[in-house]
Amino acid sequence: MSGRGAGARRPARAEFLVITGLSGAGKSQAIHAVEDLGYYCVDNLPVALLGDLYRLHRDERALAKVAVVVDIRERHLLTKFPQVFAALKASAEVPPALIFLEASPAALHRRFSETRRPHPLAPDQPIADAIATERRKMARIRAVADEIVDTSDLTVHELRQVFLALARDRRQRASLVLTF
Repeated sequence: MSGRGAGARRPARAEFLVITGLSGAGKSQAIHAVEDLGYYCVDNLPVALLGDLYRLHRDERALAKVAVVVDIRERHLLTKFPQVFAALKASAEVPPALIFLEASPAALHRRFSETRRPHPLAPDQPIADAIATERRKMARIRAVADEIVDTSDLTVHELRQVFLALARDRRQRASLVLTF
């Protein structure tokens, strides 16, 4: 028994998206796109707080649609995230979705060169080495993603369209009812 009254049921379209992926693949642009779709968004959430935010989402009607970015900047991502996410997915009435953003090494290298921002894993190493290291480290998380989006050839506007389509597709799957 959850302790919620019958009038406090979650809407059928409740959604909890976890966006992750490679640095430079477009997570910041993705979170802006879903925010424009009406999601409550949190960028760079510590993995230790993911369960708490999910419980707020589940229990508070005001947080029907939530999107969270977790990435390599969070030092516990690689060690704790797989277990935390698996536990959420197993216990959730509306399971969270994991969306993994990636891009080709050439596209990531170009983006870091254009922005002149250091790679979070190796601010003092060659970008190509940092990209390869991150891709290897993130492989375990990528393997459990519900959706993998390659942003190599996408503009910011096209990435937004991808997220519009993903949201529309998730709503259609969530609202499909068959009666026999």
